[in-house]
Amino acid sequence: MVYWIFWTIVNIALRVFYKRLYISGADKIPNRKPVILACNHPNSFLDAISLTVQLKRPLYFFARSDAMNTPLKRKLLGLFNIHPIYRIQEGKENLLKNEGTFNIGYNVLKNNGTVFIHSEGICVVEKRLRKLKKGTARMAFHAFDNNNFELDTHVVPVGFNYTYPRHFRQELILSLGEPFPVSNFKEIYIDNPAVAINKFNEKLNEELVKNVVIIKNQQNDQLCEELFIIQRNNNPQSLFPWKTKNNKRFLREKKLADTVNQISESNSVIYNSASKKVKQYFEQLKKLGITDLFLLKNKYHLLLSTLLSIILFPIYAFGKLLNSLPIFLGKIITKK
Repeated sequence: MVYWIFWTIVNIALRVFYKRLYISGADKIPNRKPVILACNHPNSFLDAISLTVQLKRPLYFFARSDAMNTPLKRKLLGLFNIHPIYRIQEGKENLLKNEGTFNIGYNVLKNNGTVFIHSEGICVVEKRLRKLKKGTARMAFHAFDNNNFELDTHVVPVGFNYTYPRHFRQELILSLGEPFPVSNFKEIYIDNPAVAINKFNEKLNEELVKNVVIIKNQQNDQLCEELFIIQRNNNPQSLFPWKTKNNKRFLREKKLADTVNQISESNSVIYNSASKKVKQYFEQLKKLGITDLFLLKNKYHLLLSTLLSIILFPIYAFGKLLNSLPIFLGKIITKK
């Protein structure tokens, strides 16, 4: 009951927080089967709640135990199907407690439920995929082993791709990949569980790479982000519908990032020339006080944008003033 009340509230709130949402592959999630949603983790709790409200099925989550370090926190978060998972960072002596956590996951999967796991095990705000932890594989094999290798669990790779993760009224691109059954690793697991875990992670990493926009090197971040701006402006989207159910936007951004990655590794002359020109272009825009989008608009669009900015400014100013105190207090509480 509490879960679905929260689901409804968050569903409405995210339509305000995000300017637009793109999702593809949700129809690939198996019905009436145990499912593990194995995800990357670029944006803290927003990852979990953003996918939750796109699926009309209850999800069960596993969060860092240090975020649930009091009985009250565990009780409250338990109302939203969130359970602690213990990492080596929280103390080696606590790792044995994961047996209870895995049993919760097993019971969910045994009843054809859906488990949500951040397979990277850590949240880093960047367009890169980090080395996967072993928790997802252990959860999958624990349930598989405890059900005499008959549980038909499927793992669905999920890529979270944000335009600007920490900014209001930006966009989220969700890409769900092809599910694969845990039973594919049965023979390897029976022979050698450690090898099976590594093989599982290799497969999961391979599938996540297909669904995440990845900028391999940090030195390419600025060039990619500026090219994303140009590409997005050249492919404008209408204000409605708020949610788009196809992978066109994802594929464009994925292709652009992959191209930059490839050129930066194979042809430094072309890469350096492109970087210089794009940098100069945006520096010139800044000097002129305009944006790339401004150059694409005709005079009627410019007039309309200017009028709307003037008309809506009082609403913006009131909202800014109204939210300044809660934001200020929130920052103080977070620091403490």
